[in-house]
Order: sequence, then structure tokens, then C-alpha cells
Amino acid sequence: MISLSKLILTKKQEELLQLLKDGVTLTESKLPTKQTYKRIINLKNKGYNIIRQDFANNGITQFKLATDLVSESDTKILYTLPNTDSLRTIVLSDLHLGNSLQRIDILNDLYDYCINNNIHIILNCGDFLEGIDKTSVGKVLTKDYQEQLLTALNDFPYDKNIINLLVLGNHDSSFIEKENLNLLFSIPNLRHDIVPIAYKKANINIKNDNIVLLHPNDNYKQRFNDKIIFRGHSHLSRQIFDSNRNNIYIYVPTCSDVFHNNGYELPSILDVTFNFANNGLIKEVDILTLVYINKFIKVSSTKKSLNANKMINKIKYEEEPNIKKL
Repeated sequence: MISLSKLILTKKQEELLQLLKDGVTLTESKLPTKQTYKRIINLKNKGYNIIRQDFANNGITQFKLATDLVSESDTKILYTLPNTDSLRTIVLSDLHLGNSLQRIDILNDLYDYCINNNIHIILNCGDFLEGIDKTSVGKVLTKDYQEQLLTALNDFPYDKNIINLLVLGNHDSSFIEKENLNLLFSIPNLRHDIVPIAYKKANINIKNDNIVLLHPNDNYKQRFNDKIIFRGHSHLSRQIFDSNRNNIYIYVPTCSDVFHNNGYELPSILDVTFNFANNGLIKEVDILTLVYINKFIKVSSTKKSLNANKMINKIKYEEEPNIKKL
């Protein structure tokens, strides 16, 4: 028999539940962010249908009680404040945390870079973790899946105003294939600022447009017609612009020392700015490629214009967050 005590709310949970009916943000809470988030998870585990809204502009995460049925989706909605005409993000891939060639030091400097440049969103194109299978490059630091996950999440930097959106890659898939450990559920239960969306392909809806994060396997040949595709897995940096399809296919380099080629390579990231037309569609993408040699150094800059002439009357994914204080 299940004890009814498992469903009884504590006083703090009751107070938080009442606030959730109107909306509450973790960043404006008087309680420590991690403690508040733990109470959110406890409420969800007790059956309350709580959804989260992430805002691109300021790192705000807002939780609300929902009455609609929620199903699994490969799409994440990223809200913007009204009248937002651009969004600056960092795009990276293939961190391989748990490999001896991981670069936690670069990630720490990356967070300083984001804070100094007022960047609140990091897009991650997969292979966040190494897995414990034998690797051809570097060494696996642990032979235990849970230990690797917890160590990676403890070592990964944190800032209350930075949100990471993540597609899970083939190395991440090994956790569910070998250990039945689904990172779609385990990561957000432990870190609210790291949001895995789906395996292999994830869509991000923003304003009236869509961005794709892709992490295909080695045999993957398909090209998508989506407007903007960021592709991990290859560990290389390359950009393909197709004017006929009105899209740009962007290979995202690794932000680690896990290299599979013999050429001279360095850990790299992309500093990407999306510029929006008045109808909420992306009209231009500005890509800076930064390599890391004791600090981030710009090595190339690309600016591509995209067709955004479609007539749309209302921007779908923008609103003001409803901030409440505990």
C-alpha cells in the first residue's frame, strides 16, 4: 500500500504551488535557486502538471501550472521579450565530459565570455557526455555511468542567467542503451539550467522561426530543408549556404581536445547572432568562429541573409515574463 504521506505537501511546497498559479521565476526568488528548483521537481513528482518557459533575453526561467495534456516532443519553445530584433547565442558541440581530453577550463572561460558579452543562451549540439565504452581518442575517466553523469554536472559551470539547450548525441545515447538511464529525464532533475530536448534532432521555436540542433550518426547522409541547421558529431567547422533552399547548414566544431583528424585543430565555439525581421522570421545570421588558445580568439566571420518576406500578422513566441517573488 502506498503511504498517503508521499502526496502531502510541505508548507513551503504549498506556498510555491500557490505562486505557480500566477507564475514564478527562479531568478527572482528569495530562496536559493537550487532549493526552489528542488521543490518544483518534488511537486512534479507528486503529479502536478508544471511547465517551464525559458526566455532568451535574460536567462529567466518561468514555471506555470498547466491544464493541457503534455506529451513528449522534440521541440523546445524559447520565448523572447516583445520588440526583440536580435538574439546572440553561443553554439558549441561535442564536449565529451568524462573523457580525459575534456576541457572544463575552457567552459569556465566560456561562461566568463557569456557574462561579459550579455549572452544568456548556449546551444549544444550533442555528445555532452563521453559514455563509458572504450574510446579511440583519450581515456574514459570512470567505468560507472552515474558517476560520470554526476561528476560532469558538478564540474559544468553555472550561472543563474545562462540556459543551455541540448540535443543528445550518440555518446549520450549509450546511457539509455547500456544502462537504461535516460538523460532527457535525469539531467533536468539535477540541473535546471541544462535542458536536453531530444536525441539526434531537436527543434527550437523562437519568435516565428525555427532552429535545428542535429547530432547524426556516422552513416547519416540526409540534408534537411530547415532554415538553420547546427550539426554536431563531425568535430569540424564548416558552413554550407544553399540559396535555393534558403537555408544554412553549419558544422559545429568540438569544444574539447577530442580530435579525430591529423590536421592542426583547436577547441572552438561559434558566437552566433540571429537578426529578426518585423514578422518574427530570421532574416540574417552572423557567425563568429572562435578558437581557444589560453583565451577565445576570433578566426573568421560569416554573415548570411535569409529570405524573411512571408506575411505573418502576429509573433507567436514572445511575451513578458510574469515575475513573482517568494
